[in-house]
Amino acid sequence: MIKISSSIDRSPVFDDILQGRAPKVKFKVNNHTYRMAYYLTDGIYPNWVTFIQSIKLPQGPKAELFAELEDERHRYIQIDTSEYESGESSRSSKVKSRESVNVPMLTIHNQIRDPHIHERLKADLVENVWEKYGNHDE
Repeated sequence: MIKISSSIDRSPVFDDILQGRAPKVKFKVNNHTYRMAYYLTDGIYPNWVTFIQSIKLPQGPKAELFAELEDERHRYIQIDTSEYESGESSRSSKVKSRESVNVPMLTIHNQIRDPHIHERLKADLVENVWEKYGNHDE
């Protein structure tokens, strides 16, 4: 894990975030507000706020549903990319970008690596998936 973590530290993926140039992100899940985007990943990435892994050995119906939907999303991304490869799509999207607030890099770096925020976000996402798609008869 040390090799992956140190190579991620050197990766330009987070440069815009750490330099304060990334678009401002704010979203709410289960009444918790988050101010940093995240990537759904597999288990090779560290437990940082920006990486939310699927649950490999889900315990209970909520975790099982989250893992099942995550696996479906992963298969979809790997298989069905034809719409994007052709360059033609009837879909459009708009992203509002605002100037980022200048926050010291060390503060942002520490937020990215905060294990408590990571676990809370993951739990919130599992709960959110359950609320939207779970068995409401229970």
